[in-house]
Amino acid sequence: MDSTLLCLAVAVVLIVGVLVAMGNAQAAAQKRIAAAHDAYQAALAALKAKPTDAGLRQAALDAGRSYAELARQDKGRTMFDLEGV
Repeated sequence: MDSTLLCLAVAVVLIVGVLVAMGNAQAAAQKRIAAAHDAYQAALAALKAKPTDAGLRQAALDAGRSYAELARQDKGRTMFDLEGV
């Protein structure tokens, strides 16, 4: 009887540990998405201030692609993105 309870307790602890780890990973992913969004918005603001600057245009494009990839959960670029290049 004691070994059954011990096995059950270990299983519960492992399940709780996995759930906590998954929650932490999801929170970290959301922080990366938020940071990429902020970087994209900053790049757009800089481009708006100097719309003829090719470097700022490229930076905004790169930041937007990075943000989109993260928002799509790292599934890569879409065919539309690749055709645009």
